[in-house]
Amino acid sequence: VGRRPEMEALRSAYERVKGGEAQVVGVVGEPGVGKSRLVYEFQKVLGADEAFLTGFSIPFGRNINFLPVIDVVKTAFGIEEGMSQEEVGNRIIERAKNGLAPMVPFYRNLLSLKVEDPRFNALDPEGRKFGTFEAVKNLLLAMSEGKPSVIFLEDVHWMDKISEEFFTYFSHCIHGHRILMISASRPEGAPPWAQGAHYQRLGLETLSFDASVRLVRNILGGLPLDPALEKKIVEKTGGNPFFVEEIVRDLLDRGDLVKSGDRYICNRPIHQLEIPNTIQGVLATRMDRLSEDLKQTMQVASVIGRDFAFRLLKSIMELGEELRVRLTSLVGLEILYEKALYPELEYIFKNVLTQEVAYESLLKQRRREIHGRIARAIEELYAHRLEQHYELLAHHYERSGNAEKAVEYLILAAEKSHQNKSVQVAYDFFRQALKVVESAHIPLDPDKDRRIHQGLASASVDIGEINTALENYRKAMDVCQKHGMVAHEMEILVGISLARYFAPMEHEEAIRFYEEGIARAREVGDIAAESRILSIKALFS
Repeated sequence: VGRRPEMEALRSAYERVKGGEAQVVGVVGEPGVGKSRLVYEFQKVLGADEAFLTGFSIPFGRNINFLPVIDVVKTAFGIEEGMSQEEVGNRIIERAKNGLAPMVPFYRNLLSLKVEDPRFNALDPEGRKFGTFEAVKNLLLAMSEGKPSVIFLEDVHWMDKISEEFFTYFSHCIHGHRILMISASRPEGAPPWAQGAHYQRLGLETLSFDASVRLVRNILGGLPLDPALEKKIVEKTGGNPFFVEEIVRDLLDRGDLVKSGDRYICNRPIHQLEIPNTIQGVLATRMDRLSEDLKQTMQVASVIGRDFAFRLLKSIMELGEELRVRLTSLVGLEILYEKALYPELEYIFKNVLTQEVAYESLLKQRRREIHGRIARAIEELYAHRLEQHYELLAHHYERSGNAEKAVEYLILAAEKSHQNKSVQVAYDFFRQALKVVESAHIPLDPDKDRRIHQGLASASVDIGEINTALENYRKAMDVCQKHGMVAHEMEILVGISLARYFAPMEHEEAIRFYEEGIARAREVGDIAAESRILSIKALFS
């Protein structure tokens, strides 16, 4: 309703794309204004035969590397949730033909599959990162040669930094290709690719009074309502379509609106109607009137996230067919949608605000308990590919209050990020691990203690925090010397040598340090460490 100019703008952009002129469109608006709905309706116009790839970002996904990129790649390869690693590998090989075949190791690594290619395994993190960028770019460009492609990036205000970097790079590579790249974001979250001659911004405003009234009547099956009540609804909602929809459904749910002949009437004086002042208020009111089993299902699902797999929710709630009945009821109430049916049933909350309200309605203790059950279920259900879920496991275990498990997965997520050359994310994960250790006062085994400080030091060098790097290298070295970790001591010695190369210091002091390091490497017989320190000393000299 009321989006004809914006729909025409998308159609016009697509017509230019079909003629070989790439386009980038940013759909921008406040929560509930209809960004996703606009693109959903546009996708319906295109039809099922067109290539339409969607990448999702989530509220706690800023530290989940490549999250929307992985969504897009999975769709491009036809990979569905629930496929075995062997099926995923076969699907990649089947579709990565001709010029894409050399890129298979990068696709496998991106999807957390084992890579046995020696050339790929010899690459440093920087090489893997930019090799992945090239592989994904080539895959998407190849798809557009067959037919025009639409890439839709949902909620980019929550996008992780490395995905931001990729899509910015990609937006500069699509000139002359039949690609329409659409992003949806809130006003404060404009993506870095929102510029250039082939970019246009579609700002979604709230609906006009007439459009809001039309929306109210559409929800009521095309029947009119008392004009005074229509006016009250529009004024209360400010023309926010999601707010309008939820208020009308709330009035229907509680019996204040009833059908009478060819119109709807209000069964109490309009001035006595209680209408919440916010979208969150009306959502909470609607949820409170649900039966206890539907409310509980909605709350548990909200802890998983905006979208969730049926088998994960089933494992947590320990229900059988009854859970399907509950979810079907929530779909009927338009609280959830079915996101996917094959090969695994998935659901998604109609709006992220609904999920947030359901989550906030839980008592903190109950919330912690559910986070813990989700983490344990993920470990069990996805045991064969846990690497894909390190960040989620860290999130859920930290929210559950299980500090030891949270630290374990924070370290793994940090090391994974560092390996992918997402150094700021790695730095943040290592810092968070240290924060959890200090706040929970948990004892650490020597190896985890060493990994946190050594990893944090290495990431600190990469982002230019040299003093932080030296401090943490010293702590890691103390752990190694205390527990006889000679091999790791050499790694740290090389790291300190590199950090000192960037640190301001007297020439004589630096040379003395490098000579002591070389002597220590010779003492333990580590030729590789000796060679690295000699190289750094030569650079310094």
